[in-house]
Amino acid sequence: MTKHASLAYLAAVVLGFGIVFVDLFADGGEISPAAVLLLLLVAGAIVGAIHFRFSFWLALLMSISLPTVHLILHLRGYKTKLQPDTVASILLVGLVALCTACIGVLIGASARRAATRT
Repeated sequence: MTKHASLAYLAAVVLGFGIVFVDLFADGGEISPAAVLLLLLVAGAIVGAIHFRFSFWLALLMSISLPTVHLILHLRGYKTKLQPDTVASILLVGLVALCTACIGVLIGASARRAATRT
C-alpha cells in the first residue's frame, strides 16, 4: 500500500467520525440533514483527491460511522434528533450516507485525474 493510500484510508476514518461529531453536537444536534450530506460529499471529494482513484472501501469507511454511532446510541437507549429514531431509519441514513460518500469520492478522484493530465 502506498503512502497516499494509507493517508486516504486514515483520512476517511477521521473525517467520518468528524462528521458524526458535527451531526450529534453542532447546534445542540439540530443540524440540517442537508448539511451533513454536504459534509460527506466534500469529505469524500477530499479523500478521493488524496487517493486519486475511486475506491468503494474509502466511501464505506467514511460513511459507516454515521449509522453505526446512531445505532449504538439507539440500542443503548439514548435519544438523538433523528426522527423517527428506529432501526429502519438508521439503516436508511447509512444507505444515503454511503451513496453520498461514493459520489464525493468519484468527484475527488475525477478532479485529481483531470488536474494531473494537464
